[in-house]
Amino acid sequence: MINLLVLASLGLCYLILRPIFVYFKDEKNLRRFPAPSIAGFTNLWSANNFRKGRRSLEVHKAHQRLGPVIRIQPEHISFNLPAAVTDIYGFSTKVQKDPFYDTFTGNEYTSIVGTRSREEHARKRKYVSNAFAQRNIVDMEPIIQQQVATFLAKMDSFCSPSPSDNKGVPVDGTFHNVRRWLNLFTFDVIGAAAFGKPMGFLEQGDDLAPAETWDGKRYHTHAIRSFHTNSRYDVILAHWPKLLWLTKRLTQWHPGNKGGADFTALTIRKVRERKESGKPAGYTDFFHHLLQDRNGKDVGLSMFELEKEAGVMINAGSDTTTTAMTHCLYYLIRNPPVLKKLREELDAVLGGQATAARYEQVKDLKYLRVCLDEAMRLRPPTSLGLPRITPPEGATIAGYHIAGDVTISVPTYTLHRNPELFSDPETYRPERWLDEVEGPRCRTYVMPFSTGPRACIGRNLAYLEQQILIATLVHRYDWCFESDDLELSTIERFNANPADMWVKLWRREPNVQV
Repeated sequence: MINLLVLASLGLCYLILRPIFVYFKDEKNLRRFPAPSIAGFTNLWSANNFRKGRRSLEVHKAHQRLGPVIRIQPEHISFNLPAAVTDIYGFSTKVQKDPFYDTFTGNEYTSIVGTRSREEHARKRKYVSNAFAQRNIVDMEPIIQQQVATFLAKMDSFCSPSPSDNKGVPVDGTFHNVRRWLNLFTFDVIGAAAFGKPMGFLEQGDDLAPAETWDGKRYHTHAIRSFHTNSRYDVILAHWPKLLWLTKRLTQWHPGNKGGADFTALTIRKVRERKESGKPAGYTDFFHHLLQDRNGKDVGLSMFELEKEAGVMINAGSDTTTTAMTHCLYYLIRNPPVLKKLREELDAVLGGQATAARYEQVKDLKYLRVCLDEAMRLRPPTSLGLPRITPPEGATIAGYHIAGDVTISVPTYTLHRNPELFSDPETYRPERWLDEVEGPRCRTYVMPFSTGPRACIGRNLAYLEQQILIATLVHRYDWCFESDDLELSTIERFNANPADMWVKLWRREPNVQV
């Protein structure tokens, strides 16, 4: 106990004294960049804003006040400059992943997301990217449609049947948290796609899932809560990667630590269930790609590695997709002219169709796609600047020479609002994507799933789910909020999750041209 207190005291001195020493010595010439509040002295400014769930928003405000290049931690420079995107995240860059990601490893085995080694990342991407390849995702449509049908049955049961007022809104009816139901839907989809069996969350109306520890103890845990509480905990501790061995030990009591253990146990149970049941009949699930390569050769992953990659699959296939679809519905309901135009496109294709849209029907619909993309421009699923670290010899970023071993990033939330790239950047205007001048900028600099070799592996699944489900929901239902001026808040952990979104819904009659 005494030794632990001594280590804690030394760690506290490291947290407080070292950044001040670094600031005044300024060996890396970082004082030339302005910093908000105490950010130049300590990581506490950034960590505290993660604690509040608003870090990207505060970084954005700092850029607005201080300029395009600012210092948001003692050794972290943030660039709101388009040229920095390729310099930091491009395929040819020498910049590597920051030690920030060490918090997500947990032991000697790292996932494709957590590893900082280029060689290890390339090895892992071979089998993980095969699972999430577009051709494989499209082959998954029948099992995705099964989950869509279950979701629609739930939504139909929520519909308000009462007479309408003079605006067409049902007088009676209950408001439902569509954000949570979308989250249950995406978990069921990834359960079926990755492990051959849905989680069963939609049917039970809850995210309670079986879990199992490494030593075989079984229990149940809430999947969404465990993931979210752990995610916030991890991004806060990630600010001091060299002290993780101490901070994680000192905070074993924290709900975020338990949330991580619960989510790991959930993943262990899914992996063991899948290994016991074998490959599902009729299709190749994602987990199969963790066991065999495209030539049928055993990949040779240990159980620890299987758990890590399976956890990435669950995350990549659920959290970010829920965020994207919730925000898209939010902006469509808030912007009736956009919703009307999208419905015209959908009604022309789907007509009086009572079943869900099929991917073949909607995959090439231009206005649907730009409605999705514009929502992710304004509310990207991951809005922070993904941290990278310069090589020992340093690097030139957007014309600025940055010394070696300095963290650098482009804040996605802020870049998507850069007025040099986007006109009236705070406005939800899908048409900008179709403009001859602004459209190419959108396609180049809007990066909700990051960009380059480290881009999110789940983006193909996210788009397919969105195109099918958003098209179906817009075509099938009318929606309203409790308040016409609802401002949907965001809770930023690692991902930028929407808060609960309560809606009243009722069936609509499509405008079918005869």
